[in-house]
Amino acid sequence: MAALHSGDVDAALARGDVHASGVTGTLLSEEDRLTAVSTGSELAARGELDWSELADHPVVANTVSGATSPDDRLPGNRPVRGAPRVALRLPWPTRRTGDPLLRRLSESAEPVDACRLAREVLREN
Repeated sequence: MAALHSGDVDAALARGDVHASGVTGTLLSEEDRLTAVSTGSELAARGELDWSELADHPVVANTVSGATSPDDRLPGNRPVRGAPRVALRLPWPTRRTGDPLLRRLSESAEPVDACRLAREVLREN
Protein backbone atom coordinates (compact mmCIF):
# COMPACT_ATOMS: atom_id res chain seq x y z
CA MET A 1 0.00 0.00 0.00
CA ALA A 2 2.99 2.28 0.47
CA ALA A 3 3.51 2.44 -3.31
CA LEU A 4 -0.12 3.55 -3.75
CA HIS A 5 0.29 6.30 -1.15
CA SER A 6 3.58 7.52 -2.61
CA GLY A 7 2.21 7.58 -6.17
CA ASP A 8 4.78 5.05 -7.40
CA VAL A 9 1.87 2.97 -8.74
CA ASP A 10 -1.65 3.97 -9.78
CA ALA A 11 -3.34 0.74 -8.69
CA ALA A 12 -2.40 -2.72 -7.47
CA LEU A 13 -3.64 -6.28 -7.31
CA ALA A 14 -4.05 -7.43 -3.72
CA ARG A 15 -5.26 -10.65 -2.15
CA GLY A 16 -7.41 -10.47 0.96
CA ASP A 17 -9.02 -7.45 2.55
CA VAL A 18 -7.44 -4.03 2.12
CA HIS A 19 -7.64 -1.82 5.20
CA ALA A 20 -5.63 1.33 4.53
CA SER A 21 -6.60 4.96 4.89
CA GLY A 22 -6.74 6.89 1.65
CA VAL A 23 -7.24 3.71 -0.39
CA THR A 24 -10.40 2.54 -2.12
CA GLY A 25 -10.97 -0.13 -4.73
CA THR A 26 -13.12 -2.95 -5.98
CA LEU A 27 -13.42 -6.70 -5.65
CA LEU A 28 -12.35 -8.44 -8.86
CA SER A 29 -12.91 -12.07 -7.91
CA GLU A 30 -12.62 -14.65 -5.17
CA GLU A 31 -10.28 -17.62 -5.36
CA ASP A 32 -10.44 -21.05 -3.77
CA ARG A 33 -7.75 -21.88 -1.23
CA LEU A 34 -5.22 -24.60 -1.88
CA THR A 35 -2.89 -26.40 0.46
CA ALA A 36 0.41 -28.14 -0.19
CA VAL A 37 1.43 -31.00 2.06
CA SER A 38 4.65 -32.91 2.56
CA THR A 39 4.93 -36.16 0.64
CA GLY A 40 5.46 -37.80 4.05
CA SER A 41 2.17 -36.48 5.44
CA GLU A 42 -0.82 -38.75 5.99
CA LEU A 43 -2.75 -36.17 3.91
CA ALA A 44 -0.51 -36.59 0.84
CA ALA A 45 -2.49 -39.44 -0.68
CA ARG A 46 -5.75 -37.46 -0.58
CA GLY A 47 -6.91 -35.43 -3.57
CA GLU A 48 -8.95 -32.98 -1.51
CA LEU A 49 -8.92 -31.87 2.12
CA ASP A 50 -11.49 -30.34 4.44
CA TRP A 51 -10.72 -26.98 6.11
CA SER A 52 -11.59 -28.38 9.56
CA GLU A 53 -8.97 -31.16 9.18
CA LEU A 54 -6.12 -28.67 8.97
CA ALA A 55 -6.62 -27.57 12.59
CA ASP A 56 -4.82 -30.74 13.66
CA HIS A 57 -1.74 -30.05 11.50
CA PRO A 58 0.94 -27.36 11.44
CA VAL A 59 0.16 -24.68 8.87
CA VAL A 60 2.62 -22.30 7.22
CA ALA A 61 1.10 -19.20 5.61
CA ASN A 62 2.69 -16.52 3.46
CA THR A 63 1.62 -13.33 5.23
CA VAL A 64 4.13 -11.10 3.43
CA SER A 65 3.31 -11.17 -0.27
CA GLY A 66 0.47 -13.63 -0.72
CA ALA A 67 1.81 -13.99 -4.26
CA THR A 68 -0.14 -17.01 -5.44
CA SER A 69 -2.51 -17.55 -8.31
CA PRO A 70 -4.73 -20.33 -9.65
CA ASP A 71 -1.93 -21.03 -12.16
CA ASP A 72 0.35 -22.01 -9.24
CA ARG A 73 -1.45 -25.32 -8.73
CA LEU A 74 1.47 -27.67 -8.45
CA PRO A 75 0.91 -31.44 -8.37
CA GLY A 76 1.21 -31.42 -4.56
CA ASN A 77 -1.48 -28.78 -4.01
CA ARG A 78 -4.87 -29.93 -2.75
CA PRO A 79 -8.21 -28.09 -2.93
CA VAL A 80 -9.58 -27.30 0.52
CA ARG A 81 -13.34 -27.84 0.99
CA GLY A 82 -15.07 -25.49 3.41
CA ALA A 83 -12.25 -22.92 3.44
CA PRO A 84 -13.07 -19.23 3.16
CA ARG A 85 -12.32 -17.94 -0.33
CA VAL A 86 -9.58 -15.38 -0.89
CA ALA A 87 -10.58 -12.02 -2.33
CA LEU A 88 -8.62 -10.56 -5.25
CA ARG A 89 -8.99 -6.78 -5.11
CA LEU A 90 -7.96 -3.80 -7.22
CA PRO A 91 -7.09 -1.00 -4.74
CA TRP A 92 -6.12 2.56 -5.73
CA PRO A 93 -5.57 5.85 -3.90
CA THR A 94 -8.83 7.64 -3.07
CA ARG A 95 -7.37 10.79 -4.70
CA ARG A 96 -7.43 8.90 -8.05
CA THR A 97 -11.13 7.93 -7.89
CA GLY A 98 -11.91 10.21 -10.86
CA ASP A 99 -9.34 8.48 -13.09
CA PRO A 100 -11.25 7.24 -16.20
CA LEU A 101 -9.35 3.95 -16.47
CA LEU A 102 -9.79 3.11 -12.79
CA ARG A 103 -13.46 4.06 -12.99
CA ARG A 104 -13.89 1.80 -16.04
CA LEU A 105 -12.18 -1.11 -14.28
CA SER A 106 -14.32 -0.60 -11.20
CA GLU A 107 -17.59 -0.38 -13.13
CA SER A 108 -16.86 -3.51 -15.15
CA ALA A 109 -15.55 -5.56 -12.22
CA GLU A 110 -16.66 -9.16 -12.46
CA PRO A 111 -14.79 -12.42 -11.95
CA VAL A 112 -11.71 -12.01 -14.10
CA ASP A 113 -8.39 -13.61 -14.91
CA ALA A 114 -6.07 -11.23 -13.02
CA CYS A 115 -3.11 -11.87 -15.34
CA ARG A 116 -5.22 -11.12 -18.44
CA LEU A 117 -6.57 -7.95 -16.82
CA ALA A 118 -3.06 -6.74 -15.96
CA ARG A 119 -1.89 -7.32 -19.56
CA GLU A 120 -4.87 -5.34 -20.91
CA VAL A 121 -4.25 -2.43 -18.55
CA LEU A 122 -0.56 -2.32 -19.48
CA ARG A 123 -1.39 -2.36 -23.22
CA GLU A 124 -3.77 0.62 -22.80
CA ASN A 125 -1.14 2.74 -21.09
